Amino acid sequence: LDYGQSKQLPEPQMVALARLVLELHKGDSGRISAALGACGVVTDSGDAGIRTEMAYGMFDTRGKVDPFDPNSPLKKSAISTFPPDLFFVLRVVQLLRGMANGMGITDFSSASQWAPLARETLHRKGHGTPRNGGPLGPLQPITSGVLRLGRFALSPLEWAALAMQRPAGNSASKSSKQ
Repeated sequence: LDYGQSKQLPEPQMVALARLVLELHKGDSGRISAALGACGVVTDSGDAGIRTEMAYGMFDTRGKVDPFDPNSPLKKSAISTFPPDLFFVLRVVQLLRGMANGMGITDFSSASQWAPLARETLHRKGHGTPRNGGPLGPLQPITSGVLRLGRFALSPLEWAALAMQRPAGNSASKSSKQ
C-alpha cells in the first residue's frame, strides 16, 4: 500500500496495538481509551469519549478525524505524544479508509478485520490463552489471507497484481500490442 515500506513493531507496542484493535472491535469507550494510552498516545484530555473518537479516527477505518472540523476531537484535546512507530499503522488505516471511500464501501472496519490477527498475536506472544488450551508455537509470518473491503475480497497476491497493473492509456501497454 505504501510502496513497499514496512515496520516491525517492538513486542510491547505490538501487544498494545493488538489490545487496542480488539477494544476497537468490541466498542467499549473506557477500554478503548485505556488501550490508546497503553499504546503510548497521550492527549491533553482524559475524556474517554474524546479519546475513543480519536482512536477510531486513527486506528479503524470506521472513524474519521478531520482537523478542520470545528467538532473535531483534535480541537477538544491535543495529542501531546504519539509514538513514531505507530505513524505507519495510522498511515495504513488512512489509505484503507480512502480506498474504501473511493469504492463506495461504507461498512468496512479495519479493526474488525484485524481482530482475529490481534487475538492470535496476543496468544502467540503469551498475553492470552489459546481457545483450545493447547501449546503455542513460535509466531509464524502471515503468508496468506484475504483483505476484505465490504463485498470485495482479494488475496495479498491479487492486491499486488492489481497495484502493478498499468493504466490502459499507458504507452508501454500500447507498444506491446504493436
